[in-house]
Amino acid sequence: MEESRVMIYVGMIAYNEELFIGASLKSIYDYVDKIIVIDGSAWGPSTDKTAEIARSVGSKVEVVSGTYKREGGRHKILQRQAYIDKMEKGKDNWCILHDADEVFFKEQIKNLVGHIHTASPHTMLFHYPWVHFWKDCWHTIAGGNWSDPRAVGTFRLVDGVRMYDHNGIGVKDDWRLAGSPIHVGLGDVFFYHYGHASTYEKAEFKAKYYVNRGDFINGAYHIEKSNKKYLAHEWERYKKETFIPLLNRGFDIHGVKPYAGEHPPEIQLLIGTHWKKSEAYVDIGELGWSLYLSAHLRWLKAQGKPVSLVVTLPDRKCLYEGIADEVLDVPPKFYTDFKDQPQTCFGLGEISDKELRGYFDRKLPPGYCVADLFSFHHLVYHPDFGKENYRSTIKKQTIYIPYPHKKEVQDKKEILVFPRCRQSQQVNAHLRNLPQSFYVELINALCKEFQEFTIRTMGVVSGSYSIELDQTNYINSVTEVGDIQNVIDACQSAKAAVGSQSALVKLSLLQGIPTFIVGHEKKRHAEDENWMGTKVGFYEISDYCAFDNKECIERIVLFIKEQI
Repeated sequence: MEESRVMIYVGMIAYNEELFIGASLKSIYDYVDKIIVIDGSAWGPSTDKTAEIARSVGSKVEVVSGTYKREGGRHKILQRQAYIDKMEKGKDNWCILHDADEVFFKEQIKNLVGHIHTASPHTMLFHYPWVHFWKDCWHTIAGGNWSDPRAVGTFRLVDGVRMYDHNGIGVKDDWRLAGSPIHVGLGDVFFYHYGHASTYEKAEFKAKYYVNRGDFINGAYHIEKSNKKYLAHEWERYKKETFIPLLNRGFDIHGVKPYAGEHPPEIQLLIGTHWKKSEAYVDIGELGWSLYLSAHLRWLKAQGKPVSLVVTLPDRKCLYEGIADEVLDVPPKFYTDFKDQPQTCFGLGEISDKELRGYFDRKLPPGYCVADLFSFHHLVYHPDFGKENYRSTIKKQTIYIPYPHKKEVQDKKEILVFPRCRQSQQVNAHLRNLPQSFYVELINALCKEFQEFTIRTMGVVSGSYSIELDQTNYINSVTEVGDIQNVIDACQSAKAAVGSQSALVKLSLLQGIPTFIVGHEKKRHAEDENWMGTKVGFYEISDYCAFDNKECIERIVLFIKEQI
């Protein structure tokens, strides 16, 4: 007696799925006998190229286009039943429930077909897990509605089989097919679901469908199909209260995790076209360039452009709060990874921008690439205009405001001194480093002249003199580890600040603190980069090691008296 042949069908529903349906069909085509695509919804057939793409995959694919009216908002039941009705029934025939935004790896579909061919005569149904991608192909979501495997994955096409629910299958009036011990869970089969990794419009369409079928309406399961006004009202409520806030939260949602694994080959073709990596702005340069970069990113955000991620040094993170969606520390091994390179005060040598970009591209979370604009060494780099012309090119694309402070201060009873000393500069080591003796003389003069004020030095030891003096109103706050937030907070209690031209004097001016600068670029620091128009004094010198200390200190004292 001739053995009956197993027929494996695929049932697929699709509506405006031109992006994924080709990948979905190709991932299963070689392993099944017939694919029936129900192209349509309660709104009618697809309006894009869904049907055309499906037919082009091969002769095994049959496309049925139509309109499937809501049945209590649940028109997917009608769609699924439509393909079941077109399949030949028989105990040896099977249907794989597989939608147009779902894709198998070849090994997974081969495993599933293997289980079908070796199934016990009593096995009526297989179910298996799915991996849900969220917003892009680099994040998955799990938990809640995403936890359990689909109730029905693959089932026998026995006589009388029918859809009872969105994913419920039974025979005539018997629900046991989906709920009894005759169903089997498979541990070596799963598929990828990309329906929530698509466009805003697609996500909105899917969410609206679930609202219309009653899923999110005060726990209701069925809604009178004639009550369109109520459904429209509930959709607007859900959209405002849940859908838009959910999308705006991006990946900050319980159950969302980065995904760095592989995708089926058919999906790989979409990466870089449909899904483009978000830009991560990397800031590992001088503090002065961090001020430029944060102001530029603030401008980008004001233009409605996304600023998803900044990677920077731990003490710089405060500069990007409220600007970037997420701020991460540079990798813990960042400096040791470059230990064989000549070291500067930044822990870097003359490493090429290409080498640094490649390093961070490998270290970034999934879905990110290093932005064209990034800060390294003592410069900000952009390939379109190089390094030297950066300031003049970008100066109109910045928004400067004082950085938020973390503590409130009632009285301004301090004078800040920034004793800059770049100890590791190997060429012109004195450049912009005033002698330590000058700062000692200055601090003593300020302590004597302004006894009711605390004179506080600030900075980090790798770039500042750490000066100890026996003065009752002097505090040395130069630290081993940088803390920009501490400087921002100190500006709250400062009446004035003093330093050679450097990032910290830019910062004090930005925070609105009258500041006296000693340096060689008066126009740049007193005008061009005095972004808030703060009161500024300037003592211009050409040689940082040979100038009139006494006159300079007298000018500083006079300037501070004018502020007090």
